[in-house]
This record gives sequence, structure tokens and C-alpha cells, in this order.
Amino acid sequence: MWDVIVVGAGISGITAAQRLAQAGCRVRVLDKSRGLGGRMATRRVTEPQGDGPTVAVDHGCRLIPWPSPPEESWLMPWIDQGLLQPWTPTEFTLGADGSVALRAVQEGVAAPYYSVSQGMSALAKAMATGLSIQRQSRVTQVWLTAAGWRVDWVNDAAGVAAGSDPEATTPLEARALVLALPAAQVIPILRAATARNAELTSFWAAAAAVTFDPVITVMAGYDSAIRADLSGVPANESTAAGWMVWGDGHPVLRWVVLDSSKRPHPPYPVVVAHSTAAFAEAHFDAADLPSVGQEILAAAAASLGHWLAQPTWMQVHRWRYGLVKQAHPANVLYTEAVPTLAGCGDWCGGVGLNEAVISGEAAAQRILESLKTGSTYMAAE
Repeated sequence: MWDVIVVGAGISGITAAQRLAQAGCRVRVLDKSRGLGGRMATRRVTEPQGDGPTVAVDHGCRLIPWPSPPEESWLMPWIDQGLLQPWTPTEFTLGADGSVALRAVQEGVAAPYYSVSQGMSALAKAMATGLSIQRQSRVTQVWLTAAGWRVDWVNDAAGVAAGSDPEATTPLEARALVLALPAAQVIPILRAATARNAELTSFWAAAAAVTFDPVITVMAGYDSAIRADLSGVPANESTAAGWMVWGDGHPVLRWVVLDSSKRPHPPYPVVVAHSTAAFAEAHFDAADLPSVGQEILAAAAASLGHWLAQPTWMQVHRWRYGLVKQAHPANVLYTEAVPTLAGCGDWCGGVGLNEAVISGEAAAQRILESLKTGSTYMAAE
């Protein structure tokens, strides 16, 4: 039996797991993906011909804001080690009418953002060093037991359910459980246990109150001969260090960036565009995703440069739970009725990467307190 099982290997789950492991707990992390980091995602792309260089493209979490106060930030060790590099793109806003304006920068900050030259997922991998992580393992249900928790899961790599292969997919048991998932994914995992154990009702209801907006992301590569400059920008504004455009009421575009400006010596320009929630809702289930991607690039090209509509390659990714719309008010989801359960993520107490880390720390602290006091729950049989 494990001391704690953490479901979800995003930044919040990794943070919680490391804190618990450092406190001496035996921790197992389960995640349905092949990679780590959740929405801190990086895709490795090779040109369709297959003979070009492979480039890193951040298609989820795209940047790390300057920590405040910096000397107290969880980011400082990674900055000191050189994993994070200052990134100073010129920023613009894109209005509903397609007009482009310079975006005000934060005064007194030498580098408004940090990036990871290898891709954002490299930070997640570094943060997860030393953890016991079981990938491609999708949790289907969790159950309260007299000893703690039982976790049922499916091996997505093999397509078999827990119990059908005793060695590969035996249900796991732990004294405590951390659900480091988007709140919408917590609901089905806890549904059966909540029906059996009324003490879980408030936890389940709080998770159900959290809402998300979808996002459609387009990644596009361009000919190396193209100068990836923007048209329509204010005169005398240099974009040599890269550029980033924030949608301000635009119907299609929430955000567009020259992603390759975060890489040393990029072989060619790479652009990433995120849609608005309204556009994503209208097109999320479209059968022809490439056409949706072209529509997003066409919207960018109309205001930012015609070259944006002519990529040499393009990929589209859908984030069903892309952005937190209505967050849980506290930095951890928790109920005194079942002290060995905690929920965490950027949907707890705020929105963003820093909030995800704070939430993971808070979840770990709650679980440590419950294990220290020997708190438990006698499950109904």
C-alpha cells in the first residue's frame, strides 16, 4: 500500500507529490498521458517531408510571468540553474475591429517573462525528478475503504482494465489520495464513491461548481526565408526579440505568439495561436480540424500579416479544459469529513501557473496533516 496516490502529473500534481515525498511519504503518481506537465505541454514537430529539423512548440501554457517577489518564488532554483531564460517579446493588443496597438509593459521589470528553450514540458520533467510516475494510466473510479483508498485504472497503452491483467493493472491502494486533475474530470471519478458515501457530497459539489472554457490551439511553421514581422503595428516598434499579441475583444483570437523566438537559433519561424472561448465552443467538435486551424490563421493574417495564412505545416490541438472560467474559492479542495482526500490545480484559488503550484503545496500540507494525526474514514460496506 502507498501512503499517497496522486492522480494527475500536471504542475500541481507534481508539486504535491514532491512535497509529500520530501516529507517521507511513499507516493505514486498516475497520469493518463505519455508525457508530463498537463497543460504545460510541448510538441516536437518535424516538417512533413521528414528531412528537416525537429522543433519544440509550446501549445499549452506558453509563458512564465516574472515572479513577485522574485526572491521568494518557487521559480528561483530553475532560474539560477539556467533552465528558465528571460523572454522579452514586444507585446501588442488586437481589437475587435482588427486594429493593433502597443500593449503597456510592467514598469521596473527587467524581464517580464521567462521561457524554457527546450520547451515548457522540460520544466515539468525537471520538477518531477525522483518521483514514481505511472504514465498512460487513466483512473476510472476511486473508492473509500477502511484502510484509505482504492484506485481503479485502465492501461491506455495496452487498452486493458484494472483486474484483467493482475500484474499490469491491479487496483492500487493508498492511505490518502490527491486528485490533481481539472475539476470536470474529478466528477466522474468520484461519482460512484459519492453515491455510496454521503460524506463526499460537498467535495463533489464543489468540484462540479468549477467551470472551464475550451481553447483551440494552432501550431504553424513557415518557410525559413520569411521575415516573421507583423504588419499594422505602430511605427518604430521593433519585434526583433519576438512578438506576442493579446486579443482584446477579437472574435477569433485570444492570443498569438512567435513561439520560435523562445528558442536559440530557430531554423524557421513557428507561430502559435489560441482561439477565444466562443470560437472554440462553436468549432470544438468540427470534423475537419485543419479547416478550423486555417480559419484561425486567416483571422491572424487579416490583421497581423498575410504570410500567417501560408504555413508550410500546421497542427491543431483542442483543449476541452483550456482555461479556468469559474475557480474554486480556496487554494485546495478539501472536506473535514474525509480528511485523506484533497483536490488541487490552477482552478483552486485563482488562475495560472503560480496558483497551480500554490494549490499543490496546499493539498500536500492537508494530506500530511491527516496522515500525521491518523485521520481516517470508516467506509460504508
